[in-house]
Amino acid sequence: MKQQFIVLRIVSLLFKVGATLMLLLGLASLAFGLGRLIAVTGGNGGIVGWVQVGAALVVAVWSTVQFMVLYAVGESLNVLMAIEENTRATSMRIVRLLALLSEEEKAAG
Repeated sequence: MKQQFIVLRIVSLLFKVGATLMLLLGLASLAFGLGRLIAVTGGNGGIVGWVQVGAALVVAVWSTVQFMVLYAVGESLNVLMAIEENTRATSMRIVRLLALLSEEEKAAG
């Protein structure tokens, strides 16, 4: 069966790629923040160090949430396209079945 909605498939892929980039950037931000804290303060940064760790954790959690939302949107588009394809295939099968039944009725009667 011919696939339709090529642009929608591309948009879905872009959502998934964007979601993955968001997650990777958030985790990189966490790693960079913790690495910078250790490099600059030697692991003993006081309250400023804990604020920096907290900020890095907030960014990592926020990017994880954004990843889940964006990826879910991309997958939702895929689900909607699959529903449409299955509905179209089912309607084509029903039309063929009705055509066969009508041919049998004509032959019998």
